[in-house]
Amino acid sequence: MSKVIFPYVSSQITVDKLTGISKKIEYAYTSADEGNPNKVTETQGSLVTETSYTWEKKGSGSSKNRITQQIITRKGIGTTFKETKKFTYDAKAPAQRSVLKMNV
Repeated sequence: MSKVIFPYVSSQITVDKLTGISKKIEYAYTSADEGNPNKVTETQGSLVTETSYTWEKKGSGSSKNRITQQIITRKGIGTTFKETKKFTYDAKAPAQRSVLKMNV
């Protein structure tokens, strides 16, 4: 049995050299998601976008490699916005996306 090693990036900071605006991106992982981030948080000033993912396996022997749900929460400009997306797949076509719910 071979071991699988997952490299993890915990955070990164980027700076737009023209505007001087910086953005911090933080990644959260769980062992159940086999190296895929289950939450990504982007912070730019007071604006925060949190994206949570639900993953599934494609095939019997593979790692989790497909997103089945994505929840995006945007806050920092007064009202919090939340959007939930579900993804479905068939054998030959790419993912089909449907927006289930948007909160204001």
